Amino acid sequence: MTDYSDFSAEDFAMDDYFIQWVKSSADSSTSEFWTSWLERYPDKKDTIVQARQLVLSVDFEETFPDQKEVQSMWQVISDQAFEEEILERETSTTTIFRTQVFKIAASILLLVLPIGGGLYYWYSQQQEVSYLTQNGQVKTVLLPDGSQVTLNANSVIRFNPSLQTDHIREVWLDGEAFFHVKRTASKARFIVHTKQLNVEVLGTTFNVNTRHKKTRVILNTGKVTLTLSEHKQDPPIQMIPGDLVEFKESEKKILKKTVNPDTYSSWTQSKLVFDGTSLAEIIEILADTQGIKLTLQDTSMASLQFSGSVSANRTDLLLLKLSKAFRLNIVRQPTGEILLEKSTHE
Repeated sequence: MTDYSDFSAEDFAMDDYFIQWVKSSADSSTSEFWTSWLERYPDKKDTIVQARQLVLSVDFEETFPDQKEVQSMWQVISDQAFEEEILERETSTTTIFRTQVFKIAASILLLVLPIGGGLYYWYSQQQEVSYLTQNGQVKTVLLPDGSQVTLNANSVIRFNPSLQTDHIREVWLDGEAFFHVKRTASKARFIVHTKQLNVEVLGTTFNVNTRHKKTRVILNTGKVTLTLSEHKQDPPIQMIPGDLVEFKESEKKILKKTVNPDTYSSWTQSKLVFDGTSLAEIIEILADTQGIKLTLQDTSMASLQFSGSVSANRTDLLLLKLSKAFRLNIVRQPTGEILLEKSTHE
């Protein structure tokens, strides 16, 4: 067998054994050889990529990877170093920036998708992939199946690409996210796991919030089936667009009502929209997404409701609106905490 350890990209491009593999006309033993060879010589990755491009530049036969290879490629894209690079460059959550990030990811896919025969198989380590956000940060993630997930601030989503199949796709959420699930040809079920609920769909858009020992699901389009994580014997809950379903761990009961779903997913458009939202819940939202600690001096005012909207990055304006609506004084403490005091002036 030829010693390929000192081959250049040009040498590989002229080797019949390599060309056979690149064109996906190789038998299983040939594919196994190159997969094994790459595991022994990982430093040759760039050389192999260059050689691959040389071969395809004179032969435009298209080759397509299978689902496992696509998942492995996404594993590469979501590698920690790539994730850190994005986080360092991410100074805002504007649509323009997110588009640029996805263009980068798309460019990488266009480069590696034609590479068949297991070239990137050795990257797949059966490892879990996680995406997270910080205070005030909103991030959109494209999953291997083409589904799109927008994470609200201080949230985490995780999944294992190697465990996704033609029959089931599973993710685990802690925090809040808006899902746009892509329906697959095989009609694979998509399940979002939270501590309290399992949310199952085929293809739809919906919002899930798992904060404060409760799970709240709001359905925008499509159909959703909910099951309780710890009470699987209970009958599933069917949702239609406009439904809100909430399960509180402390109360062990289901709340279901009809709402305007756009209100609950307005954060994906960098807006905070409130429609009869209590002061207590507004205080929770600001703490959860912005890291702002608000204390209401008069707790009897916690149930007062507020309606209005403001840009997500203008919390100062929201506080001003709240102070005028409920006659509150905004007192900033040295600790960074903000005290909302009831005004004594009419």
